[in-house]
Amino acid sequence: MTSSGSSSSHEIHGAPTCNCEKRCVIFISKTAKNPNRRFFGCTYFNEKNTPHCNYFMWEDEFIASQARMVQLKETAIINHYERDMEAMKIQMNRDLEDKINQLEKDILLAKDILERDIEAVRFQVNESRVTRMNWKQYVGMLGLLIVAFVIFFCIWKYTKLSK
Repeated sequence: MTSSGSSSSHEIHGAPTCNCEKRCVIFISKTAKNPNRRFFGCTYFNEKNTPHCNYFMWEDEFIASQARMVQLKETAIINHYERDMEAMKIQMNRDLEDKINQLEKDILLAKDILERDIEAVRFQVNESRVTRMNWKQYVGMLGLLIVAFVIFFCIWKYTKLSK
């Protein structure tokens, strides 16, 4: 199996970096096993009397690895957002629970105040009944006193006139 260099080399934006820390260029294979298959190699690969790092990667394998990296990054981003959403959901549930607890306390306080107000009104109503009852008694006693006074006065007048 013989292998020969490529017929062309082009620098590609987004290409991998070789071990010389240079952006790789793309070559086209002229071998019988991989005819016209594109690969990345060191920028200095075809330059005579220039040392190079022998970096090699098939273009389709590089693209597949980049796609896997993108998928991994997407998965990491999705996982990050899912964790953030779960944390927000937990916080919202805590906040909601706190608000519900506060509302329950407020309702109990309002209920206590309302019960006290109802009891005060009942007391006032009972007092009013007692006062009305007392008023009737007072009027009745006053009437009796007036009648007694009139009778006494009449008897006194009668006794005075008869003498």
